[in-house]
Amino acid sequence: MTVAGSILSACSGGGESDGATSTTAATVPAAAAVPDAESSPTTTARSRPSLTPLDVSLTIGSDDLGVQAQLVGDVAAAGDPFGDFAVCSGHAAQIGSYLVGVGSATGSVRWASVATADRVLGAGAYDADVRLELGSGETIDAIGSLTLASGLASGSFEATTVDGALVAGEFVCAGGSPAITGAAGTVTGLVEVVALLQRGPAERVVSAVSDDADVVACPLGAGGVPRLVEIFGDARIGSLTAFGLDRTGSEAGVLALSAGGTSYRADDVAIVRADDGRAGTFSAVTADAVSIDGAFSCTER
Repeated sequence: MTVAGSILSACSGGGESDGATSTTAATVPAAAAVPDAESSPTTTARSRPSLTPLDVSLTIGSDDLGVQAQLVGDVAAAGDPFGDFAVCSGHAAQIGSYLVGVGSATGSVRWASVATADRVLGAGAYDADVRLELGSGETIDAIGSLTLASGLASGSFEATTVDGALVAGEFVCAGGSPAITGAAGTVTGLVEVVALLQRGPAERVVSAVSDDADVVACPLGAGGVPRLVEIFGDARIGSLTAFGLDRTGSEAGVLALSAGGTSYRADDVAIVRADDGRAGTFSAVTADAVSIDGAFSCTER
């Protein structure tokens, strides 16, 4: 998928890990104890104000490919990222790259998504990648642009496949709370996590962004801190709702991740860190063959 290469451009992928599992759960509880580990993720969901559940409607089509579909997703009903699932960055508290997508366990189109590689700071046009996964098992990737309307809760997109087929559509996100974005250069203490989940030909990108000290943690330096990063997303918007990554050795770690209503754990995660400990990549493969490759970064306060 093109978006995987753009959003996760710093990632080193493909590392396998033993003893990783994925289970369905609303949040990610503390990971099981790991022998000889310095630490293990202990993610506990924070309480959030009650808001209207987020609905996402995404219309996509391609006359060249003979594909036309409208997908409607209810984040409150989202469980499995590879089944019924919905996400929209426009109703997060903050935005890194923009992601909107809707998935369905049935139908001719099982997944449609649009994602930007660059940080979104307001309405306007951004380079974007489009992905379609069909009920036949075929996947379609296209490169183009996403134009966000004022408020960041709706927009349109247009992209072209490598064979020259045009794919276009629009989306609307309803409910939740409007996104708040900061001007370039003004955001400090920001923690961002993005992860690419792959199961067979299906791919899902999930992410979370926050500068709220109550819901994020990152090391102050490289020296001797087991905890690398912790962040709690917002269950009202789908996507990445909890994440914890601890270091158990110089190049290994423990991962706990929740996307939608499914949690994933790995106790032998390959990690590559920046020298200051404020950024890095991670890679793991679960026991049920879901690969997880991702990256994190922490802006200094």
